[in-house]
Amino acid sequence: MPGSVLSPTTARLLQPLILALAIVAAYWSGLHAPFQFDDAAAIVENVAIRHWWPFARELPAATQVAGRPVVALSYALNFQWAGLDPFGYRVVNLLIHFACAWLLFALAREALSRAHGPNHAGRIAAAIAVLQDLRHCYNENFEGFSFTRFDGTRITI
Repeated sequence: MPGSVLSPTTARLLQPLILALAIVAAYWSGLHAPFQFDDAAAIVENVAIRHWWPFARELPAATQVAGRPVVALSYALNFQWAGLDPFGYRVVNLLIHFACAWLLFALAREALSRAHGPNHAGRIAAAIAVLQDLRHCYNENFEGFSFTRFDGTRITI
């Protein structure tokens, strides 16, 4: 119908879909990139992630996963799922980015709704969440992003 507005339920259902599409579009070019930079030490050469339990006893001190058991466990679970295929790690990172962006969106929407009313808060919050994630993507230069799991797990936990 011309001039019709989406129902609140439809709008709420579309918000995570639009956010997910924006994140996938931003990271699409890096999904099939090989492991890079610190990924070799943290993933490829790290025998501690070859099994998911017990993982903490064998974390190499010289890698970036040392002292980060949540990240190490996520890599170990990722290894069980995808082995050493970088694509699997990238997909998990997209999910972590989505969780962080959605959390930021929800917090921004709630804060803006309280401060300025609910009329435009959702749109402003969505823009903030997408821009935050695109900023992170820009900083990584689309070169691959397995090792950025540290940022995501730190934010969501």
